[in-house]
Amino acid sequence: MKKYLYTGLIMLLVMISFIVYALKHPEAFFLLSLKLTYLIYFIYLTAMVGMFILYFKSKT
Repeated sequence: MKKYLYTGLIMLLVMISFIVYALKHPEAFFLLSLKLTYLIYFIYLTAMVGMFILYFKSKT
């Protein structure tokens, strides 16, 4: 289904935009612990990869 592909692509673009912003503004920071921040990043990355997997599984 195309909705999985579109969701995955939008998540990828948001991730790239966030990385570019973070590299240009190193003074910005989260008020969260580093462990919790990494957990949020991992969940986001897992969901994004899952969207691409669901798209390619639904094609077959």
